[in-house]
Amino acid sequence: MRYSGDFFKILAVDFGTRIFVLIVCLLFCFLKGYTAEDWNLLRLPRKTFWWGTIFLLCFGILVVDFLGGEIQDFFSELTFFWYPIPPTFLFKILNLSIGLGLVAISEELVFRGFLISCLKKYSLGTFGVTFISSILFGAIHWSNGVHIIFVAFIWGIASSFFATKYRSIYPAMISHYFINFIIYSSSYFWN
Repeated sequence: MRYSGDFFKILAVDFGTRIFVLIVCLLFCFLKGYTAEDWNLLRLPRKTFWWGTIFLLCFGILVVDFLGGEIQDFFSELTFFWYPIPPTFLFKILNLSIGLGLVAISEELVFRGFLISCLKKYSLGTFGVTFISSILFGAIHWSNGVHIIFVAFIWGIASSFFATKYRSIYPAMISHYFINFIIYSSSYFWN
């Protein structure tokens, strides 16, 4: 089921919400004294950065393509919402660039940055932190259907594990953006 509502209202709410999340994250940094290390924003050696980004991107594409398709067939009636296709080429480009950039940055800051740092304070270990972060990351994708919850959860495990091990969410941000870019551009231009 595709949502056929007003694209511009949805775009304003979506962009506004993500900008709000980024502002709240910045306020936490300044008011609470959080550092880049607290947000898993450490700079990686170039080789680790690129291998991590390529691995997460390839893993994400495989999960979306194979697992997502199989689960979607099984739960085809349980897609609750899908963003409408932008009405013009300019808005498609705007959403594919700025919109998906905001998505990747805000979701990774919250789920792989802030949440992982908070969960580590409870001595849950790498598995516990990764599992809880991934469950919550999958849960926020509920409106796109059950299959997307599973896909986001599985990809969340890999990206959370990487963020926990290397203390950096930059590869997850970039791969998250490109995975979403592939999904949305294919629905915009090839359907």
